[in-house]
Amino acid sequence: MIDVLLVSNGNKDDVENIKEKIYNLGEDFFIESNIIAVDSMEAENINFDYDFAVTMDSKVVLDKKTIDATSILLDRAGEKTEKDIQNQLLKARATHKRQKESQGK
Repeated sequence: MIDVLLVSNGNKDDVENIKEKIYNLGEDFFIESNIIAVDSMEAENINFDYDFAVTMDSKVVLDKKTIDATSILLDRAGEKTEKDIQNQLLKARATHKRQKESQGK
């Protein structure tokens, strides 16, 4: 299970749209995602371990890999952003697999 932090812009429809995109992008590779949506004001104070973040507020800066999804919402160059999200899902899955293998040995 891949943990994705979704930084909200406050619009519920946008949040659902991006969540659905992330789930669908992961489904192509049989990747299950746990998406936790938070308000942009709370994002910097998150205290759980997530694999990467997707933000709908370009002003939010986080420590981990963060993908700006505003292009998807604005329908401009969204394909590149979707590819970035898919690549992060694949990287996270590979990381989880390596961690599991190293713990099993």
